[in-house]
Amino acid sequence: PFPVMTAAFTNHDLTEEEVINVTAYLKNVSEERYYQRPTDFSTTFAFFGLVVFATIFMSTVLLYFKRKKFPVNREILDRPSKVIN
Repeated sequence: PFPVMTAAFTNHDLTEEEVINVTAYLKNVSEERYYQRPTDFSTTFAFFGLVVFATIFMSTVLLYFKRKKFPVNREILDRPSKVIN
């Protein structure tokens, strides 16, 4: 038993009614375990993971095209120069 429970029940034994109730509960849990199936969320988790990945990827692609493609002085650099080198 856990240390906390040992300290709590040192001077307090279980009554006959409590023993019967605990025994009945454990028997019921043992019999009902066949009807309680654990839920498997692996497919759902994978699906939503792919949806989130696709959303982030598409957001990145769409925002990437709005980036600044040239330096600030690109217009100045592209103008024909009046100075002949």
